[in-house]
Amino acid sequence: MCITMHNISGTDIGLIGLIGIGVGGIIGSGIFALPAIMGAGIIIMILGLIYAELGSTYTMTGGPYSLPRKALGNDTGFVLGWGYFIYAFTGTAAIIDIFITYTGYYVPGLSVGLVLTPLGIAISLIALAVFTVINILGVKFGTIFSIVTTFGKIVPLVIFAIVGFVVFKIANFKPFLPFGLGGLGLAMALDFFAYTGFEGVVIPSGEVKNPAKTIPRAMIFTVIIVVAVYAILSIAFTGMFNWSGAGIPVTDNQNGYNGFDGVIDKDLSSSLLATSIGASEFIIITDVDNVYLDYKNKKGKINRIKYDEMLDYYNKINFEEGTIKPKILASLRFIENGGTRVYITSIKNIGSIDTGTVIEK
Repeated sequence: MCITMHNISGTDIGLIGLIGIGVGGIIGSGIFALPAIMGAGIIIMILGLIYAELGSTYTMTGGPYSLPRKALGNDTGFVLGWGYFIYAFTGTAAIIDIFITYTGYYVPGLSVGLVLTPLGIAISLIALAVFTVINILGVKFGTIFSIVTTFGKIVPLVIFAIVGFVVFKIANFKPFLPFGLGGLGLAMALDFFAYTGFEGVVIPSGEVKNPAKTIPRAMIFTVIIVVAVYAILSIAFTGMFNWSGAGIPVTDNQNGYNGFDGVIDKDLSSSLLATSIGASEFIIITDVDNVYLDYKNKKGKINRIKYDEMLDYYNKINFEEGTIKPKILASLRFIENGGTRVYITSIKNIGSIDTGTVIEK
């Protein structure tokens, strides 16, 4: 959370409070959605020091808007100010999305696929309203709230790390960097979201006590604390699992977590994905135009069929493995889970899918 309210006294935020704002602004939904790595922290440290230097020199509230405006003029400030607003707007949406995802484990019925239910919308609006009120109440209250919630976020992460080190094995770090530096670079780019929020240290510059000294110190401590927490989590998380298997399926036994080799069924996975996003129709592209009761001899072509009839065919006819059988099963699962229609056809018919096999509820 970043405090942006202006305060006439200009001396409400000390070093501890500013560190709380910085650490609390970074450690949030990002780390709970993405395991962070240390490499991105180096980039954040460089950017943070630049922000700290500017923020301590020009002690004005506004940070990403006021500093470029001061240095490069009104036009640049206007563009970057609106850019930061869009970033904050979309970032808030991402945070609420992650909040609803986690809350949904304890309060069912918040969403159907990617669409919020009325209850989900209500809870999202309440969450936004709470933080809006906190900002309106002023800098002092917001700073205290930031410090408290920062501890509240760090504690479960520390507990996770402790549990991770209990089952930690150094052998789980092999192979190290299996995808090379290219893979590390891609991970850092994705992981940057987990480090965003550091600019919160300079946004309330006008309300900071002795900003010339406090802001640089707060920024340095903020980045060090965050990188340290993320580093411990990354090491613990990596050391918990045996990555020699597929990496996704794991088993839990007396020797810890162990991966095992497995094959992911792309048809069933696609069916599950379609169900999870609330799709009503599901299209399966394959090498043939239609489903055949006798696939080998291309006899018994099916154009349009009801779910019950196709289920009966699936149970009675020996659709050979490696042919159309997995796609029929994926289609049946999709309709069983709430879908209304499935199309199975070839890529050339994608523009007129009614020419393929249509399975309806």
